[in-house]
Amino acid sequence: MTQRPSPDHRSLVGARRSDRTRQRLIRAAILVVARRGIGPSLIDDVAREANVSRGTFYNHFQGIPDLLEAADQTLADEVIQLILGRIAPISDPAVACATGLGLFLMAARDYPLVAQFSAQVGLSKPEPLDLVQEVGAALLECGVKTGRFIAMPVPLALGLVSWGMAMAMQHQVEGTAFDIPVTIAALLRLLGVPPAEAALLAARPVEPLRAPANALMALGQNALQLGTAANS
Repeated sequence: MTQRPSPDHRSLVGARRSDRTRQRLIRAAILVVARRGIGPSLIDDVAREANVSRGTFYNHFQGIPDLLEAADQTLADEVIQLILGRIAPISDPAVACATGLGLFLMAARDYPLVAQFSAQVGLSKPEPLDLVQEVGAALLECGVKTGRFIAMPVPLALGLVSWGMAMAMQHQVEGTAFDIPVTIAALLRLLGVPPAEAALLAARPVEPLRAPANALMALGQNALQLGTAANS
């Protein structure tokens, strides 16, 4: 049976949500970026959206990069919480990994803000996001221990997957065509899954994630669609 991440990951998310003002600013950032993109007035726009002063903004964030990283983390948390529910019953680490990667890539396709924030932060941040690291490390460690993945340090495996996913997010944002099963298969091969098996696992049909209506990824998608309609 695959070793699953500890339920303690919920406390990590809960701790981030304990500061309501900070969460208001993150929510505002997601909505503002969805409507207008990332511009020079982002801090003022976010403060206005959250109904706080610019000084209050700086009580919680050092600047735009810090804010974008927090927003990316929040969106990633939402996606991963949904993914965890889908991969929990899967005992094979390689199948679970293929399923999780596919679900994340499809979420980035269906909820473009996820890709936008991941691409903005993912290639500039030297280590994976906290919850991605916590969940991914447990899954990759299990794969290495059971021989489903080749023997390598878990941080290296995590880095390979994280950078590969960040590159995929970048292609998504730029509108560059990329094939989701091909991307999954390539990442599985990096972990040591034989090419033929990696292709089969990557091609398995998976039902895309559907975010609850009150999730920030869903609210951001609605704002993005409204912003696009208003500018067309």
